[in-house]
Amino acid sequence: MTTKPLTKRKRGAPLIAQILDAALAEIARVGPNDLSIDEVAKRANVNKTTIYRRWPSPEALVFAAFEHGSTTAPMPNTGSLRTDVIESLKLMREVCKTPAMLSLARMQLTGEFTGELGAMVRARIECGDCDTLIMFKRALARGELPPSTDIGLVRDVVLGSAQYQLYFRDAMLPDYKLEQIVGMTLAGAGYTPPTADR
Repeated sequence: MTTKPLTKRKRGAPLIAQILDAALAEIARVGPNDLSIDEVAKRANVNKTTIYRRWPSPEALVFAAFEHGSTTAPMPNTGSLRTDVIESLKLMREVCKTPAMLSLARMQLTGEFTGELGAMVRARIECGDCDTLIMFKRALARGELPPSTDIGLVRDVVLGSAQYQLYFRDAMLPDYKLEQIVGMTLAGAGYTPPTADR
């Protein structure tokens, strides 16, 4: 009589990834507001206590899944604001390829998250805002933007315009459209390309 070999259970980072992938799949099915830890546990083939030990609430699990599906790549630094913005938006487009991540990104942009999850998302947005502002600070120092530029406002207009198109109009947002949006919005800010690009 032959016995079936025991399957080694995942631990550590592989186990966490397995659970968060299952959470994203479940979010795609029911949405973030109706996420059930019981259902995620079934999908991930783990005990729900394994999930609760790491994420004490569905809100914490949704946020962790969103972080898991997001890019951790640093802000581009190409020497040109236009190229930096385009490359960062391409990374965002890559993240939004799955229905779950597109849904979460839309909710993040429209401020639909409330309570514990809302507080976590707002903290993440503030951190992301600081990261993206670096691109515009560098551009100001290089003379690509007028000295009196409100770079926070310009950042919001440039990235917000592209994000709206990406999240609500065309999830794939081809390169030529993305470049048009960035070009038009930067032109309105008085953008001057770096000397090498003129």
